[in-house]
Amino acid sequence: MSHKIAFSTGPKKKFIFRLSFFALSAFLAKRGENQKAVRRIYQE
Repeated sequence: MSHKIAFSTGPKKKFIFRLSFFALSAFLAKRGENQKAVRRIYQE
């Protein structure tokens, strides 16, 4: 049982954290691109 907990807090948690971090950064990048496009429209 204790070794199961150690595994779940080990590489799997790191993988999930990395995945969520990647998704968040991709989401922010997409949002930034959208804001740039909106600014371009307003400037014209």
